[in-house]
Amino acid sequence: MFYRLAEIMRLAVRCLAANLLRSLLTLLGIVIGVASVIFMMSVTAGARSEILKEMEQLGLRNIIINSVEPVGDDGGRGGQSLDYIKQYGVLHKDITQIQSTCEGVEFVTVAHEVRDEPWLAGKKVNARILGVEPEYFDMLGLRHSTGRLISGLDSTQQRTVCNVGTQLLDDHRIVGDRLTVRFNIGDMFFDVIGVLEEPQYSSRNRKALTSSQKLRNIYVPLLTARRQFGDTSIFQREGARGGVSVEVDQAIVRVEAEDLVLPVANSIRQILETNHRRRDYDMVVPLELLQQREKAQRVFGITMILIAGISLVVGGIGIINIMLATVTERTREIGIRRACGAKRSHIAYQFLVETTTLSFIGGIIGALVGIGGVHIVAPRIHWTAIVTPDSIVLALGISCIVGILFGTYPAIKASRMDPIEALRFE
Repeated sequence: MFYRLAEIMRLAVRCLAANLLRSLLTLLGIVIGVASVIFMMSVTAGARSEILKEMEQLGLRNIIINSVEPVGDDGGRGGQSLDYIKQYGVLHKDITQIQSTCEGVEFVTVAHEVRDEPWLAGKKVNARILGVEPEYFDMLGLRHSTGRLISGLDSTQQRTVCNVGTQLLDDHRIVGDRLTVRFNIGDMFFDVIGVLEEPQYSSRNRKALTSSQKLRNIYVPLLTARRQFGDTSIFQREGARGGVSVEVDQAIVRVEAEDLVLPVANSIRQILETNHRRRDYDMVVPLELLQQREKAQRVFGITMILIAGISLVVGGIGIINIMLATVTERTREIGIRRACGAKRSHIAYQFLVETTTLSFIGGIIGALVGIGGVHIVAPRIHWTAIVTPDSIVLALGISCIVGILFGTYPAIKASRMDPIEALRFE
């Protein structure tokens, strides 16, 4: 059986080589289709990898709650010496309720924003100042490249120290020993004790993501921020003296297991919706974002593969046209083979093997073109593309299926020829 198949394939290759230019032109549609499938699947896999990295940086077991100023909020309560004080956002009692009533919550850490302007060497710094607990860095996957991170002792002793990102220092062209840098916040100086490490980005798009904004923040110990600056920030604006009072600017809830994230998120939503009628909060669930983006990416990937599949169909139409012409050209050969004892199944098998071989060769060439295109084109257009074995196997399998489907009719037509009429054919 194996010997017969090898002989049939040898004859098929010889017949295809006899009309080399025509065979190559027939392969072109298959080559383009297979290369397109591999390229599209590689881009889709690369995009999914980027999305997963982004979500993992936020933490797939995290639920992030931010305080936001309600739209149209014209102030909260008045004061004796202030025109108004805006009060909004998440409260400490919300955090306590989440910890005590939501099953599956492993840990909660909070951050408090200092609404003051930092200065560096006499120049104003465009940065957000956050008072955080030591667990904050681990929960958001922030690592230090130089020095150390804020510790619990820094907070309890209210030390005036801070962590900053490399991006912030690069923006202000800080060179040399970065642990000697001091930021002026209010009437206090904060010494840099650690520089946060910048993640390795594999594309420009990822570097532009909002998650990289964390590297432009200034992080100070939470208790230092609360006791030195308080929950209320005073400002002068358009002749009016006012303030903003927010108890918890950000809270990060770590869930015990990934499969509990969505139930816990629903419970937290119910608590916040009950306690905050003004919708003065925003909740980010990275796992939900990942699922939504994966769904959109899946639809995009399927659409792109279907578009690439059109090229394979066009290639298949080319195959059926060429094979029908080949059957006509080899009518006398078919008659001779039938006269020598070949069965109809032998004739059909011969032509079917030829079309499958033609498609498989086109698939191999297309796979090489697709892989080469990914490595040449993707870096130049700053796309992340990952060639997976699945994409290569799928593309080759589809090319063989196309050969079988579009080669079946010519093979059947050749097998049903009358031997006498075939011998008479000129």
